[in-house]
Amino acid sequence: LCVLQDTVDPVADEHLANFVTSSHMRSVPTSDIARGVVPDPDGGGGTVGVDPDIIPQDLFRKYIEYARVNVRPVLRGSTFDQEKIASLYVALRRESSSSGGVPIAVRHIESIMRMSEAHAKMHLREYVRDDDMDASITMMLHSFIMAQKFSVRRSLQRSFAKFLSSGKDIGF
Repeated sequence: LCVLQDTVDPVADEHLANFVTSSHMRSVPTSDIARGVVPDPDGGGGTVGVDPDIIPQDLFRKYIEYARVNVRPVLRGSTFDQEKIASLYVALRRESSSSGGVPIAVRHIESIMRMSEAHAKMHLREYVRDDDMDASITMMLHSFIMAQKFSVRRSLQRSFAKFLSSGKDIGF
């Protein structure tokens, strides 16, 4: 489980609102489009203004469905470092209690395991690898640290910096 922190940023909020509304309009045809009164904006066949890095929604849905039905990543002792998780848990409990922060719970370990499986599934892998575990640790740590009060947050960021600077999948 991760804490969701909603920070107010007017520029980012506007971009997000525009994205959600345009995405909804593309994926859920309005009654006018369904009746044929207004032409379908995506039905023109042209690709003007389309970002080549953005996956079309219908292809993305197929990808997610394929992963959901066909991919079941397995956690094996030989594919990830169990000691790393245990030492991280002990260090986080010690650090958060000594600095007066909210302590981490066992459910956070379970969350790391589930998120690492989800990360492997997203990459269509049969087994959970160390990089899947690292990505889930980074996500959980970032969420946990950002939920702390400011003084504790800075201390935790310094203490766990090596876990927070990871690969390209995490956009923090």
